[in-house]
Amino acid sequence: MAQTVLVYLTGGTQSSFFTIYIIYCAAGGLFYNYRVSAVISVLAVLFYSALFFATHQGWISNFTYPFHTAGEFAGLGEFQNGALLIIFLLVGVYGIWIASHFTKVREKVLESKNRELIALNNISSITRSVITLERVMSELLRGVCDGMGYEAAFLLFHDPEKDVIRIFTQRDTSYMKEIEKKWGNNIDHYHLPVDDQTNVVYQAMKKKKMIIRNELSEVVKGIVPQVSPQTIAALQQHFGFRKFVAAPLVAEGKVLGAIIGVSRESWIEPEAIRTFEGFADQAALAMDNAMLIAELKKKNIELERVSRVKSEFLATMSHELRTPLTAIIGFSELLLEEVMGNLSVDQKESLQEILANGENLLQLINGLLDLAKIESGKMELSVEAISIKDLVERVQKTISSLLHKKGHILEVQIQENFPIVYADERKIQQVLLNLLSNAIKFTPAGGTIRIAVEYLGDSHSGEFKVTLSDTGVGIRKKDLNHIFESFQQADSSYTREYQGTGLGLALVKQFVEMHGGKIFVESELGRGSKFVFVIPNLHLQAKSG
Repeated sequence: MAQTVLVYLTGGTQSSFFTIYIIYCAAGGLFYNYRVSAVISVLAVLFYSALFFATHQGWISNFTYPFHTAGEFAGLGEFQNGALLIIFLLVGVYGIWIASHFTKVREKVLESKNRELIALNNISSITRSVITLERVMSELLRGVCDGMGYEAAFLLFHDPEKDVIRIFTQRDTSYMKEIEKKWGNNIDHYHLPVDDQTNVVYQAMKKKKMIIRNELSEVVKGIVPQVSPQTIAALQQHFGFRKFVAAPLVAEGKVLGAIIGVSRESWIEPEAIRTFEGFADQAALAMDNAMLIAELKKKNIELERVSRVKSEFLATMSHELRTPLTAIIGFSELLLEEVMGNLSVDQKESLQEILANGENLLQLINGLLDLAKIESGKMELSVEAISIKDLVERVQKTISSLLHKKGHILEVQIQENFPIVYADERKIQQVLLNLLSNAIKFTPAGGTIRIAVEYLGDSHSGEFKVTLSDTGVGIRKKDLNHIFESFQQADSSYTREYQGTGLGLALVKQFVEMHGGKIFVESELGRGSKFVFVIPNLHLQAKSG
């Protein structure tokens, strides 16, 4: 109404300012939408018609503003200005509608791109996640529908156990439930034979090609159990499926399967197809990752079973072997003591060899038993208060005969005022004995072996450090990384003359780590070795125990 008054004051139906209606029409469309613009246009025509009718009936006369100068349309007359107004308004509304349409198209494209980016990002997250293969496939299908904008999605993948091409779907969605209801069976129950030559999707998958088909019958051709053509045609017609886009899933050059997107659109943009293909590449990586993880889990379970069987076998055989071996050692000692009669020098030497080898074998069996207990988790710490000084002296007396035999010098240095520590005394003693025996074995006659013990920290929360060094043959650099492994010895000509079970250092490492400690070795060929182990004071553990 305000615009009509303005038109009246500037010349009435002969005013050139009738075009002011167009401005309001355009403003309504820009700020709202083309529907508001159309309403404003209709109102403009009604108000202008009312002004025209009033002046034509003589109710009012055209008012001319004193300073108004005639414009471009002022001399056209009442009817011409009215017709131009209607034409301008129609053109304006149509222009607003076109602009609104393209704005919506652009917004739709942007929304589609945003969904695609979210879907690709989700695939990347799945690739980095440790989840099951079925979960990965379910997320992939959800990404095709929610992110790519397809109505439904299917996965073809090779099942190595059954040696068939299985069909996987999102069975938890209402849409898939409706499809299966019309189909008449669960789609997951169907499969393709690996030697099928009729299914175009399967053949394109094997050739690593992407295809687009219009008919559902081409996509499901050859599936087992067979579905009637009438059912397939009825299903496609009911849901209005028009396009089936299939992209192969290829990871590291290996074809894992194919992903199929089902659309109701009659035309799919090339850009959308390229995005779908990129999505399939990401999906293949996610599936390959999940399959590798599943295979690793399966292998780990098998390895755990084998390891358990091995430990049980070692424990059983060790017990069975130790009984007769103890008898052999016992009778050898009795014979050497000549309880059953005098022996010649040759007989005594032979018996000493039997006894020495029997003791070595017993040591090996005891080591195997300890390893079997550790691996099966049956070995536990018996933490108690121990005096390191007394322990070292006891170990020194135990190996004194071996030291004397090879003329070794043993130097012992223990920190003054060494506190009482809490640990498993038997295992710490075994660690020292094994390390000293190793040092004696690989140190030439007349060599020097040193033991240094020091305490770090306070008496309750500290740790004690033991350093054992020798002037022996040393260890090659390449062997240092394997020296603590079971049944491992330095593989070099200079150690061939030294016999051993290869379990001593492995047990040392296991016993130290059971205490929560750590051990390492420094050595250079021909310049001796230095073993260092650090064990925490288990004071609190002993109190809680």
